[in-house]
Amino acid sequence: MAEAREIIELRNHSTNRLISTVFAVVVLHLGALPWVRANDGARLKVLVVKTRDIPFYAPPLKGFTDGLRNRGYRPGERVALTTIALSGNKNQDMRLLTANTETNPDLVITLGTDATRLVAATNPSYPVIFSMVIDPITLNVAKTLDNPGGRFTGTTLVVSPGKQIETLLQAVPKVRRIGVLYTDKDATSLFLINEARDDAKRLNVEIVAIAVPEAYHVNRSTLEGFTGKVNALWLVPDSASTGQQALMETFDYARQRKIPILGASSATVKLGALVALSANLEDLGDLTAEMAVRVLDGSALPGDLRIRGPRRTGLAINLATARDLGVNIPRSVLQLADEVIEQNAGGQ
Repeated sequence: MAEAREIIELRNHSTNRLISTVFAVVVLHLGALPWVRANDGARLKVLVVKTRDIPFYAPPLKGFTDGLRNRGYRPGERVALTTIALSGNKNQDMRLLTANTETNPDLVITLGTDATRLVAATNPSYPVIFSMVIDPITLNVAKTLDNPGGRFTGTTLVVSPGKQIETLLQAVPKVRRIGVLYTDKDATSLFLINEARDDAKRLNVEIVAIAVPEAYHVNRSTLEGFTGKVNALWLVPDSASTGQQALMETFDYARQRKIPILGASSATVKLGALVALSANLEDLGDLTAEMAVRVLDGSALPGDLRIRGPRRTGLAINLATARDLGVNIPRSVLQLADEVIEQNAGGQ
């Protein structure tokens, strides 16, 4: 009997050792996978990189942080959230980005084309989810929209230029030439403007585009290139168009010449643009958070998540600007508006 007990105890000991060994191998294997956290109690490091520190990026940032919170990833508790804004100076911005990614964040969120381009230039080892971009394929951060591959995925900003122009024409039917500023040789902006030209032709409208040299600050002389050539202006997601200096100069120019502005978002309509048909930027931020959580909880890799477009669009109209321009917005158009601004926050 004693001999039998020894044999049983030996077998049990061997079994326990085998189980322990297998468990250790599994843990080591899982620990090597990038989406498995070594310490569930540690706060996840999330870095948000904004293209510029301007109001345009405030709604998506709010939507993103609220979206994380609503899904159980409260900033300051489960998530250590850091936000930085680029200046437009390449060397300075690269130093800023490097300083904030030295600790290898669990996830980087980019808001805007310039931020996405800069992060991509570093060939990151961390996952990246972009938002507020027009064409990620042109940016070379995704192979296809359905299967981006690599470390990037995200959400796009695109609302058809034709639909945007139609919105302006419904408010101001007499518009026939629309001016737009864009950064010279910027592939994303050129893609958007070429698409707009095709749509404009169908609507019997002409797009007059002025290229602004890289790192060049838009000023009055830049906008004077539109004088006598356009009877409306269009703001696009490009720092030459919606950067802080560009916005200030554009609103001042348009106000003095009594010409309407087709805005890039409801935020630009609040500043003085007449109308905007755009993605709901706060909802776009929430959609970005939805995708971010799947990466943070390890249920998906960025390259396997299809790139998403806006879930919601919104029509914003500024009646204060309409009065200043002497424009009578048709009631049928006002009834379609998601947001009607009665008083300007500034600008036009």
